Amino acid sequence: MKQAGVTVGAFYKHFKSRDELVVEALGTAFKDLDAWEKHAETLAQLLENYLTEYHRDNPGAGCAMGALLGDMSRASKSAKTVYTARVKHSLAVTAGLLPSEENADKRGRALLILTSLLGALNLSRAVSVPNLSREILDQVRQRLVDLTVGSATKARKKEAERSRFAIIAAVDSDCGRKIGAARNCGAAGPGAPRGNCST
Repeated sequence: MKQAGVTVGAFYKHFKSRDELVVEALGTAFKDLDAWEKHAETLAQLLENYLTEYHRDNPGAGCAMGALLGDMSRASKSAKTVYTARVKHSLAVTAGLLPSEENADKRGRALLILTSLLGALNLSRAVSVPNLSREILDQVRQRLVDLTVGSATKARKKEAERSRFAIIAAVDSDCGRKIGAARNCGAAGPGAPRGNCST
């Protein structure tokens, strides 16, 4: 505010209440998350970038959802409403990055991933032992990456298997038609007109 030439009193006059200021600040902070999520091409990339020591050590420049998580239980209803909207948005983004699987509960998996990210980040900041903090980040990140990559691999295998069965079915169907045609031609007898028996 000093750099902008604005006093604290003048700054607060722009807002009707402290709650209005908090809500406005949340909305602005979450815009940075929009840009961050938009540039994540894969879920594995998002996970690798989120659970890092740099992110842990720089909460002011990182994810506002993680930095403010502990405060939201005491926040006003309007602030919780903004935060809840952000949670829903991030769940949708995470679910959208998950590979499609038959009968898969993508929302359930997205919930698992989001809560694991926020929980691991905040726990890594809370503990006093550096090695434990690093272990929390590394282990949760690797487990989540393995989980999502494994799901993607399974999805690709299922798709390849469906394609293989479709090819086999098409070949069997074609062979069946040819065999049927040959039998019909044979049943007509050697002296009968052949018609379409060239197959």
